[in-house]
Amino acid sequence: MRLAKRALLAALLILVALLVVLFVLDNLQPVSVLLLGWQSPALPIATLLILAFLAGVIVGPLLAGLVVRCLRPAGRSSP
Repeated sequence: MRLAKRALLAALLILVALLVVLFVLDNLQPVSVLLLGWQSPALPIATLLILAFLAGVIVGPLLAGLVVRCLRPAGRSSP
């Protein structure tokens, strides 16, 4: 059973890696982003999307933790 789970996990990881490679190879056109007068250097679309995803992965939990901390009653400590 443990071997089957590991094999399934390995297959899923290989599939995800393959999909990421295909995504990157399919989105190599350079684009430039203009935001509030600032223009980014021309980077592949895949790079910009991966950077945006990573920013969300970092900022999302930070904001969620801040909200939880602000909503927690003042006298209660964390477990």
